[in-house]
Formats: sequence, structure tokens, C-alpha cells
Amino acid sequence: MCCGAFLSIRWSLHHISPEVGAFSPEIVLTLGAMGVFLLDLAVAKSARRVGILTAVSLVILASAAVATGWAAHLSPTPVGLFNGLMVFDPWAVFFKYLFWAVTALAILTAGPSLEIASERVGEYCALLLAIAV
Repeated sequence: MCCGAFLSIRWSLHHISPEVGAFSPEIVLTLGAMGVFLLDLAVAKSARRVGILTAVSLVILASAAVATGWAAHLSPTPVGLFNGLMVFDPWAVFFKYLFWAVTALAILTAGPSLEIASERVGEYCALLLAIAV
């Protein structure tokens, strides 16, 4: 039921404006970065804080990758977004996947790193998600 509702929302967003459908990966990452900041506050006292924040950040990146694949499926031809300020084409999809893979590697290495304090992992993950937009 939940997935069906998500797909119907995605379908209706695409029919409202193709720009919203093609811009949905950036929307997912922006909302995800804000969510990681809030989650960081909620799990501040947890012993599993680093693992929770890392897992949620990776799920957000995976969600953005799925949204990118869905948007590429909905518009197989290049789409100009916001009066031509951005273009959603196969090259954009390739570089999004590339940057998000590098971001995922940076998030994975943050947990065991001694250079980033465990109190700052949430901020680090949210910053990386915001940069990946």
C-alpha cells in the first residue's frame, strides 16, 4: 500500500510538471539532509548513534538513486529544468550516480575514522548529503 501511494504521488508530480519529476532526486537529498540533522538531535545519547546516522544517510542516497532512475525512465529525452538553468539528460544521470557513489564511500569511511568525533558524524553526513545535491 505504501509503495503504491508513493508511485501514484510520483506519477501525479510528473504530470503536474516534468520539472518536478526530474528534480525529485535533489528534493530527496535536501529533505534527507534536513532529516539527518533532526535525527542527529534525536539519537544524541544513543550508543549506536554513528551506525544509525550512517545507515539513514546511505538509505537517503539510495532513495535519491531510485528517484533518479525513475525520473530517467519517465523522461528518456533531455529535459531543460527551470527555463534551461539545469538539464536532465543521460550525462546528468551518470554524474549524479558517480557523485553519490563517492558520497556513499565518504559516509562509510566516516564511522571508523578517528578524525571525525562521534558527536559530529550527524553533521558530517548531513553536510555530505547537502553537498551531493
